[in-house]
Amino acid sequence: MRVFRLTQDHDYSGLAFEREEDSRLYVHFDGSSLSSEWPIVPVVPADDDPVGVDQSDFWTRGTIPVFSDRAVQHLGKVLLRHGELLPLDAEWGRVHALNVTVVRDALDESEARVARVSSGEIMSISRFVFRPELVYDVELLKIPQKPRAFVMARDSFVERVRRAELVGFSFVDLWHDEQPNPYASAEGRRYRPASGTTG
Repeated sequence: MRVFRLTQDHDYSGLAFEREEDSRLYVHFDGSSLSSEWPIVPVVPADDDPVGVDQSDFWTRGTIPVFSDRAVQHLGKVLLRHGELLPLDAEWGRVHALNVTVVRDALDESEARVARVSSGEIMSISRFVFRPELVYDVELLKIPQKPRAFVMARDSFVERVRRAELVGFSFVDLWHDEQPNPYASAEGRRYRPASGTTG
């Protein structure tokens, strides 16, 4: 069993919020429900990377994961088991922010390497160690120590993305439970399912 950080493959163009007032939306993505008050938020291409924004199936805006309509067709059931799909308005088609609402106190703080502020709150985590019994039955999750930080994905979710041949995803290796890892050769390596490459 392995846990990865879900992130974007930067070989693909990113996206940005069109309105300045939306730039801090990520602070609301703390594991609580947002669907009842969610406005439709416009997004635009962030840059002019070689592969256009409309060619990707996945982006991140800050720590918010965003899925194409094609990705939702393949992954929608598992996404909805772990959170809410929130509509974003893009000129190239329907895209969906994922608000992950599965928050598990799965970080083993006694074994992980963390930096704390004077109050004892965790400021950063440089080495992740998870309690397997709290992650084995989920595919996407957040942890209460850093609920607004990035989403974590199990190896089973990585495999779903690979089988669907979706592009734009990158997974950073965070932790394994001593089982062989088919995706990355060392801690912190990236795995891109579309190409099967690490680096």
